[in-house]
Amino acid sequence: MKKDTEWIQEWIQEGFTKKEARKWIKAGFTLGGALKWSLSGISSPREAKRWIRAGFDFKEAGQWSRYYCFSPGRAKQWFQSGFWPQDAWAWANIGVWRPREARKWLRAVNTPEQAASWKWRRFTPEEARAWVKAGYRAEEAQDLKWKGLSPDDVKNESV
Repeated sequence: MKKDTEWIQEWIQEGFTKKEARKWIKAGFTLGGALKWSLSGISSPREAKRWIRAGFDFKEAGQWSRYYCFSPGRAKQWFQSGFWPQDAWAWANIGVWRPREARKWLRAVNTPEQAASWKWRRFTPEEARAWVKAGYRAEEAQDLKWKGLSPDDVKNESV
């Protein structure tokens, strides 16, 4: 059986400080486990445990943690709603922080970029959907809306 100092030396050889090694060991991680989590971008056992509690393994956690706006809990919501990290990031990048809101936008438009065009013009997903269904782009719909017109008012008319 190895002495504590021998165990620590193995960790140090793999790039951990004594302090880091003790934290990982105390949290119940093996050297191999700590290496996997560290190499995936999860820098502490505390953070790794948060991802584990949310149901992610080190690979998945590494993918989600690259997008800094996602905590384990937030990532779980997006993942359970059928979004991959890069997709969730694209929605978050335009100010859509919840998968439920992204789903509303997806009923109106096909991409976060399209949703952004509507969102920045202060349309709700429901309004955007009505305008899209009537055949209008965000720019056109904005002009018509400012004139007090609705999609029903201008349906089948040429602009």
